[in-house]
Amino acid sequence: MKDKIKGFALVNFLIGFGVIIVVILIGLFLIKNTSLSRKISNSIYQHEAIYRFIVAYNFMCKTHPTNFLTFKTCTNDSSECKNGKVISPGITKISCSSKSANASNAASYFVMHFNETGYKNYYNKRQSKSLENDLSQCCSLKNSSPKRGNTHIYGDNKNNTITIITNVGNKFSKDIYLTNTIDWPGGGFK
Repeated sequence: MKDKIKGFALVNFLIGFGVIIVVILIGLFLIKNTSLSRKISNSIYQHEAIYRFIVAYNFMCKTHPTNFLTFKTCTNDSSECKNGKVISPGITKISCSSKSANASNAASYFVMHFNETGYKNYYNKRQSKSLENDLSQCCSLKNSSPKRGNTHIYGDNKNNTITIITNVGNKFSKDIYLTNTIDWPGGGFK
């Protein structure tokens, strides 16, 4: 009789242990999918916000060429600042009618602005000691396909366009790219 009770207790223990393992696995699966969905939706929202911001600045200059574009730049002493594109850290203003407002220069300022104002890579929040390799930053000044969660902004003076490419990814760990191109005047908004 004691052997039957011991066997029954062991079976109940194993069933209970199996149920706990299954619940833990289901919980981990749900947490991972919820986290991934949040990364995808945040990346999409951020891409749209970047696009709307650049379009707003473009509209602001097209309607009033005497306006100034204001960018937050160089508060973190990034590599763009060391290359001499920005003289003083903090706020940089560019006249809409100046040659500095061309597509290539404007793209550079947009990249710095977005990185300085809290836009980030939702897939990789690791910070590097070298700011130019900081994986938590949202944007890079490149004309290529970005890694998941990153946005590349490229100004093309030949075609007078600024292109925004964001890799938002998907639930199957595939690369999905959102791309927008904005017409930008060649040498000032006149």
